[in-house]
Amino acid sequence: MTRTLLAIAVCLAIPASSSAKTYDIADISKAAVTKVKRSVDIDVLLPDQLALDYSGRLYMNPSTFDEGYDITFGAVRNCGASVCSLGNVEGMPGGRLAFRDRVKLANGSTASFKGLTCGASCSPPTIDFRVKGVRYSIQAKLETPSDKVARRRLIAAAEEAIEAGPR
Repeated sequence: MTRTLLAIAVCLAIPASSSAKTYDIADISKAAVTKVKRSVDIDVLLPDQLALDYSGRLYMNPSTFDEGYDITFGAVRNCGASVCSLGNVEGMPGGRLAFRDRVKLANGSTASFKGLTCGASCSPPTIDFRVKGVRYSIQAKLETPSDKVARRRLIAAAEEAIEAGPR
């Protein structure tokens, strides 16, 4: 109980961004995508744009693991903590959809969605989907407090990533 109250207090203590901004993720992440593609044999999928609850400079922090990748959007360089992380895109061969809330994408495939959750810390809304045997996910601190709106925006981001194809 104390941990939950502490987590809520921390989340409330962090001021909301003075303004949200739409970022050209595809353009900003070109160097990160190039770095990831040197290390993995799976396609890198990401949306063209994302509207984040942040208006400062956005840094891309790429990493690879096993056969997968993660590109974290950070408020600072080399962000590795949830405090400075504004979201990420991830790809990993295999795997199942992670969340119970199933949604249909425009191409007819099934994705899963998880809204904002808070425990010891808060986890932003996330959508994951499968393309050609690879599980992809997009997680983002969006400018909306509504899970309904976050769901709609992340579905659009996933569809945009699929439609844009490999970067």
